[in-house]
Amino acid sequence: MKLDYAGCSECGPVRGHNEDAVLMCTSGEAGLFLVADGVGGRSNGEIVSGRIHDTYERWWKEVFLHPKKKPDFLTALKQIEESLLRLNRELVQEFGQMNAGSTLVLLFLYNRNFACVSLGDSRIYRVRGLSVKQITHDDTFR
Repeated sequence: MKLDYAGCSECGPVRGHNEDAVLMCTSGEAGLFLVADGVGGRSNGEIVSGRIHDTYERWWKEVFLHPKKKPDFLTALKQIEESLLRLNRELVQEFGQMNAGSTLVLLFLYNRNFACVSLGDSRIYRVRGLSVKQITHDDTFR
């Protein structure tokens, strides 16, 4: 499997600082890609998005890249989910309910299988040649 990938992030027109965290990891037939963007209007967005980044970077290095711990696809998905739920509990305990937040879009590829997590208004697109297809859709409330 050959992957071409890129990431970019820029500060929007409203805030004077960037609350985005981007992670791109690949190894052989596997890849983990995510964008976490602190939720505007709430404090500590850059902290939350950074913690999401750090949680999955640590999982990738300590578990997924470890030859004796490397899980199968379904076990890896369960670990990805458990990591997010654990981090959410920690953040709610630290900042309180609805006082800090981040969007998250995550793509996990492994041996020709893939899974996406999409929370908020960050998106995953698949590009093949000149064809662009939006894979995830905004998950927002009003």
